[in-house]
Amino acid sequence: MTFFHESYLTLRVCSMKTEIVTSRKKTILLLLGSLVFVAVSWSLPDERFYLRLFGVALFSANAIIFVLMLVRPSRLSLDQDGLSLSGGFRLSPMKIAWRDVEGFVVRRAQPGTSLIGFNYSVHASSKPRGAAFSRGSTGVDGGLPGGWSMSDIALVDMLNAYREQALANDETLRLPENFPRPIPASRRSPTCHPDRATP
Repeated sequence: MTFFHESYLTLRVCSMKTEIVTSRKKTILLLLGSLVFVAVSWSLPDERFYLRLFGVALFSANAIIFVLMLVRPSRLSLDQDGLSLSGGFRLSPMKIAWRDVEGFVVRRAQPGTSLIGFNYSVHASSKPRGAAFSRGSTGVDGGLPGGWSMSDIALVDMLNAYREQALANDETLRLPENFPRPIPASRRSPTCHPDRATP
C-alpha cells in the first residue's frame, strides 16, 4: 500500500473492495421512535377509534421493518466491477455495473430526508421497468436505501470514486482517509496480497 498524499489512501485494484453496512444505531433509534408512535396511537380516545387503529397498524409495521433491518441489515459491496446491494427484504443481491450508471448524487426526497440517486447511462445493458417513473417523481432513475454508517455525501463521494477509477482502468484507488477501510485480507481472495506500508 502506498500513500501519494497525506490525506488520501491509495489501494491496489486487487484490494479494491469495501463493504458498508447500515448503522445499527440509526435503526435502533427509528425502532424506538416507531414504538413511541404505537403507544401514542393506542392512547387515543375511543371516538378516534379508526385513527387509533390506523396509527397502531402503520407504526407497528414500521417497527417490524426496523427489527428485520437489525436482524438482516442491508449491505453495500463495492469492487472494481460495480456495486452489489443485499440484505433487508432482498432475496437476491441487486447488482449494478459501474459502466451502466452515469454517477451518483444526493437528492432531497422531502424536507428532512434524502436519498442516494443515480441515472442509468444510455449504453446500460438493462434498465428496471420503474426507472422512467422514478425519474419523473424523484429526478433520478434509481436510488439506494438510507441509514448507512456514513453520511449520504460521504457515500456518494466513495461511489463516484470507485466508478471513475474502475472505468479508467487505473491500477490504484485513491480514497480519503476517513472512508471505511477495505475488507480485511482474511476475507479477500487468496490471490490478492497487496503490500502494506506506513506513510
